[in-house]
Amino acid sequence: MEAVSIRPRTILSPLQAADRAAAFQEIVLHLVQSGLLPADQKEEVLELLEARERKLSTAIGNGLALPHAAIPKLPAAITALAVSPSGITAESPDGQPVRLFYFLLIPAEDYALHLRTVAAVTRFFRTPGIFEKLHAAPDGPSLLALFPAA
Repeated sequence: MEAVSIRPRTILSPLQAADRAAAFQEIVLHLVQSGLLPADQKEEVLELLEARERKLSTAIGNGLALPHAAIPKLPAAITALAVSPSGITAESPDGQPVRLFYFLLIPAEDYALHLRTVAAVTRFFRTPGIFEKLHAAPDGPSLLALFPAA
């Protein structure tokens, strides 16, 4: 389940944003500043994430959103985790605010990777008790420990 792994520098906690668009901007900026996302792709990534969100909300319930997009010419898949202690209102099926954003950017040219990654992420978040453990984690290292090693 390597595609689900999170690295220390890809955890953003606490997220300062008050709405979804600002959260996406904050997370993408964090990825650029961490050297994981080329700066010249920042605007394109934001546009593609928002376009995906307009099709169907990526808020899945239990305080979790899975924003994701296929990005042309992205050097490698990027995963990140952002934590909003107060939560952000989203179109979640259970009406709960989003407190955890599991962010996934995949090279558009590798559709097989896209399918494998989405399947691995789905399996991970179906793990019994995972939502409770994620929400109970007090800090970045505790969150990191819940994800498979990179």
